[in-house]
Amino acid sequence: MKQNFIFAFALLATLLMVNAAPYQLDKRTIKFGKCPGEDGKLPLLDVTVSPDPLEKGKDFNVTVSGPLTVDIPENSMDWIRFFDKDYNPISFFNFYGDFCYDQRHDIKCPVKAGTKFSTVLTGVFAPDGDVAATAAHLRVLIQDTNPEPDVDIACTMSEKIVLV
Repeated sequence: MKQNFIFAFALLATLLMVNAAPYQLDKRTIKFGKCPGEDGKLPLLDVTVSPDPLEKGKDFNVTVSGPLTVDIPENSMDWIRFFDKDYNPISFFNFYGDFCYDQRHDIKCPVKAGTKFSTVLTGVFAPDGDVAATAAHLRVLIQDTNPEPDVDIACTMSEKIVLV
């Protein structure tokens, strides 16, 4: 009888501890969705970042993939930018590059609509210090620079992020 009581108590204590453990894995993944405003009408990119969560002042990689419902022409640019909680851009944390540059990415442009693609954007770093406290969103945008003025062709914005 005493052994049954000890076993039941140990089982109950174990279950309570497992139930009380925080579920941090749900909070670690940065989720991306539509961009606010007019950019919300643009096709969505599939975006992941590594590491996740982002670390203050550290480099990170952005994996961008699709297919999209529009073509990505030659001379397209990728823009990665941090925004505050009110969706205002944060100065000095604006990264851009030639999306189709052979040595930078592993895709060839033009990419026709409906074609699967995946590439990793490097050379991006997260804000630190006081600026890190204001960073709330991360936007990834692809822009066609062939016409004047440039035309946004795909956009994705993160939900609220927290830099660790």
